[in-house]
Amino acid sequence: MNHYAILGLGYGATREEIKKAHRKLALRFPPLPRPPARHQHLGGSLRRMTAAVPPGRHHPDKGGHAGKFREIQESYAVLSDEAAKATYDALRKQQQAGGERAAREKDVQDKAAHEQRKKARERAEKIERDKVAREQQAAQEQEEERAARSPSPATWLRKAESAKAGRDREQQEKSRAKGEREEAVRERATQEQREQAATREKSREQAAQAARDKAAREREERERAKKEEERQAAALSAFLEKEEQTARRKQKEKELRAARASADREQATRYWEREFFIDNLLVRIRLIIEMVLVNRPCAMGV
Repeated sequence: MNHYAILGLGYGATREEIKKAHRKLALRFPPLPRPPARHQHLGGSLRRMTAAVPPGRHHPDKGGHAGKFREIQESYAVLSDEAAKATYDALRKQQQAGGERAAREKDVQDKAAHEQRKKARERAEKIERDKVAREQQAAQEQEEERAARSPSPATWLRKAESAKAGRDREQQEKSRAKGEREEAVRERATQEQREQAATREKSREQAAQAARDKAAREREERERAKKEEERQAAALSAFLEKEEQTARRKQKEKELRAARASADREQATRYWEREFFIDNLLVRIRLIIEMVLVNRPCAMGV
């Protein structure tokens, strides 16, 4: 039973498509018949239950579709359940694979039988041809025996024609063999020319590849030398910059030491000037005190 075909769906249908198809088919193939007009007095519930079912050739007024509805319900029960649907799909694919395998085996058997019939027919045809050839050879031998017993001009003429035909065939065979030998020689010469051309082409390719490799190595050497020169120039520039920074730092330190020495000298000069001023002031004060003390007795005596 193909549940997808019963619901009118394709393989791989979604849950929504399965539900929609089931609802549509359940309305189209109800299990109960439509109530006749005389049953309209039974109530509105039965009328409402059957009002949604459209009449038609698939839904006559008499009789229901219990079997069809049962198939629809069974298919919906299988496809609406994920586990049952997966099992059904797996079985369907297995059956399909088995059918394809059986079809392939049948094709192989049919081909083998056809080959056997063909070989049997070819063997029968070969046996028939051999039989006809033997009969013709026997008839020709009998004819030759009869001609040998009673030679006639026609017989001698046939023999001469046969000998001439044999010589012609022999000449043709020799010519064909000579042509084949010449063709083989030409083929060998052509093959040798192709091989020589291929060898020359290979040599040219190898020379071109060697030239490209040499040019690449030279380019790499130039790039390496250029990078080395740039590295040396950068190192020299860094060294010169470092030396310049060192010279500037030394000059700044020298200027700082000179400034400090100058400041120290100025500070010492101010210090000694202050000491000299203090000493001079102290000397003057002492002299004034001495003068005051010397002149004081005189003032008291007067």
